Amino acid sequence: MRVNRARRHGAARLPLRASPPLIHRVTATVNAISCWYCDLKIYALNEPLFRFGRKHTMILKLWFSIGTGFGLTALIGVTWILIWQLFLSSDTRLSNLFSSLLFGFSPSLRISMSDAGYLFISTLVSVSVHEFGHAIALASEGIQLEYIAVFIAVLFPGALVAFDYDLLQALPRLTSLRVYCAGIWHNAVFCALCGLLLFLQPVILFPFYMHAESPLVLEVASPLSEFFVSWGCNSVIGWCSHP
Repeated sequence: MRVNRARRHGAARLPLRASPPLIHRVTATVNAISCWYCDLKIYALNEPLFRFGRKHTMILKLWFSIGTGFGLTALIGVTWILIWQLFLSSDTRLSNLFSSLLFGFSPSLRISMSDAGYLFISTLVSVSVHEFGHAIALASEGIQLEYIAVFIAVLFPGALVAFDYDLLQALPRLTSLRVYCAGIWHNAVFCALCGLLLFLQPVILFPFYMHAESPLVLEVASPLSEFFVSWGCNSVIGWCSHP
């Protein structure tokens, strides 16, 4: 279906928001800074992402069609878990386990400042991967991006992609589903890759460390070391000796 791009009525954003008035659309491309919100709009990736999406459009459509199936299945599963927690579950430990699976941490978990830093960085990476999925899906369907934005609202990081929502509405519903499910699909794939790297970490780091070896103390740097009896031990064969 051919859509005339000249008939544009404002940029939509994923996550979607209500269409702003015309005066706000004109100034929407300016970076916003306030006490509770600031963002950075990136335009340099628009053309590279669009060219990549159009070049590999068939493969990407198949890829995001798989993501659509995953997204709908995940929606059903998460809905069942929430209903089960609200109305059917009385086991606190099991509820905390499901909360950990859904949100990444248990509500009863105490988070330190260092943990908050890790949570901030991981959230920023997660939403970036999420929006990258939307951007590639839009490009594969022939929809040009307006910009990609990274923002911080209060203390929470986020990201979004802006595009012409009218073009997406003119395309078939399956196309819209591919675009909407692309974010969570990329999050799931990214999570699986991280889990695989964690599982293969001993193999990846094998050339850089020694394993299955007993520790050996070569020297004790202490002013009182001359008052101690020197012992030599071989923990492999299990004997010790002293002078």
